[in-house]
Amino acid sequence: LLSFFHNSFKQFLLYNTSLNYLTNEFDQEENFKYHSQLADYYLKSKVEKSWKQNHHLFKAQDYDKFVSEVTPDNFTAQLLDFRPVEEINQDAKLGIEVARQTKDINTLVRYLFSLAEIERRQINIDPASFTEEYLIIGKPDIARNYLRTGNILHCSNAYAFKASRLFNQFGYNSESATLFNLAYPEIIADSGITIDDSHRYEEIRDSLEEWIYTAPYFESTENILSKIENINFSENTRSNRFEEKEADLHLRLIANLGYSLIDQNKWDELKTVLEKIGTSEPKERNTLFKLIQYAIEQCLELNDNIRANEYLSILISQFTKENAKPIGKIYIADLVFKVTQNVDETLSWINGIEQPLNLGKDPLGYDGSLDQFIPLIKVNKLLNLSGTGVPITSAIPSAIKDSDEEVLVEFERMLCITTQILADGILKNQISGDVTKRAFPIIRFYCKDVSHRNSYWYKLKQAKGQYFDFLI
Repeated sequence: LLSFFHNSFKQFLLYNTSLNYLTNEFDQEENFKYHSQLADYYLKSKVEKSWKQNHHLFKAQDYDKFVSEVTPDNFTAQLLDFRPVEEINQDAKLGIEVARQTKDINTLVRYLFSLAEIERRQINIDPASFTEEYLIIGKPDIARNYLRTGNILHCSNAYAFKASRLFNQFGYNSESATLFNLAYPEIIADSGITIDDSHRYEEIRDSLEEWIYTAPYFESTENILSKIENINFSENTRSNRFEEKEADLHLRLIANLGYSLIDQNKWDELKTVLEKIGTSEPKERNTLFKLIQYAIEQCLELNDNIRANEYLSILISQFTKENAKPIGKIYIADLVFKVTQNVDETLSWINGIEQPLNLGKDPLGYDGSLDQFIPLIKVNKLLNLSGTGVPITSAIPSAIKDSDEEVLVEFERMLCITTQILADGILKNQISGDVTKRAFPIIRFYCKDVSHRNSYWYKLKQAKGQYFDFLI
């Protein structure tokens, strides 16, 4: 299979193949003949797909045969035979051009409807999003064809980088490198990164974040860091709607680089990245905290307790009991217990910290997660693990009767009961009574009639999936 990196060479070959060397003029009849022969070869081939004839029928101006072969039913069959949607769309557009050339309204309507149906199918399902599934069942060619044809990507650059990592994970290193190179952002140069399109800032940012997450598979950390040291926004980009500055983007990219290195267990390179993150700004401190936390969690997953202790020491040296905020202390206490099992040291971090309730605080958001309740879950889990747990009515005080807050209070109490069961499981305690009865009020929480005007109920319903995941 030939693939031309640059279209000019392809056009050169097409032109010279049908060049009459006696007159030095392009022979259109000869060109039609070649395309007609190629269409016939594809139709009869037992190796190549017959739909590859469509382009050549059009180029040969064999419009009657094109219309008879390129039908809506065939489009559907091709979709089911894993033909990339972009290629089917291209054939439908050729059909519209045939209608224009022949001035046939019926043909025009036929292919317009075909295009509309294909686009509607794509809204419901994008085959390219099943890259991992195709790789799992050993169909890398199908996965590749949905992503690209030759050097033309059928997906966004950001998704191409994700797919590159998946191909690498499944051992298809050559295809992984190809996708990485095809998606490589043009705005990245050895001298730095310059962004001058404010309208596409979000798309560019997403692509850069995926690029830097994928880059350690192919480039040295030193080389990657040199490219993001000099980020420049044009004047119109500097006023982007996300109100991000060059320093904000740099911090995003260096964080993603850190996460990638952790996932690849490149610990020496990670230390280089951590040294690049400042601690003077809240965003920097938050990024540094999350990176070290993730590193510790990853070490624990790998049963590498020595390295987990090493990164815990780094974390505690940067975020002391004197300067850490209450939420930070809760997360550090959780890590201390996971790494050391030292109850006294764990309690010293959360000693005197009030229950992190959500009552009267900022809006809970509508993302369907339990993120806002994680500090509450962690602090009560640690108290129960250390034998100093408190009753749920003490941990979560009652709200005013018939107020919107009543349902939030009950929800947080159900989370606290779940943490009690969790702690008993971790400690392998003999559970008193029937565990089903203990879990019954947790399971029944959503079986209530709450007014749709309640300011908390919609968010809590959005979190239903994670609520039961946590219980399970």
